[in-house]
Amino acid sequence: MKAKNTLWLMLGIALILVFPACTRHDVSSPSPTGPSTYGIVLKISASPNVLFAGDSRQSATITASLKNWDGSALANKTIYFEINDSLDRRANIGYLEGHKNLVAKMTDGGGVAYIGYYAPIKTEIKANTVVHIWATVTMEGTTFIQDFTELAILR
Repeated sequence: MKAKNTLWLMLGIALILVFPACTRHDVSSPSPTGPSTYGIVLKISASPNVLFAGDSRQSATITASLKNWDGSALANKTIYFEINDSLDRRANIGYLEGHKNLVAKMTDGGGVAYIGYYAPIKTEIKANTVVHIWATVTMEGTTFIQDFTELAILR
């Protein structure tokens, strides 16, 4: 009889420990309306991304795409492009459209902005170098988004 009571007591304790675990909820799914913070994606690329510094100036097209988290384009936003060296300091290695190192462009209806980069000629650099083209978009308040693409300049 004593063994039977001990068995019932242990079964009761086990049931008490198991039932609270059964009231747990599943992991909740993320909101289908998007993230709670900024969900804006800025992507920048260069085509071609390797240029030759020879007797004539070669060029590359820099493309910056600005989209919401859901893939919809952000039109009529200003993107600032600037030329930096490989240590991300402003540099005079080639130039952007208009012979400038800093240029602002507006995104089109597809959320894309294009700008031309013109590489130096062989007398303007002494060795192979790397250039970073940075794109910066300012948002509300003090928030900004940045991305860069890398170009190799071969002498």
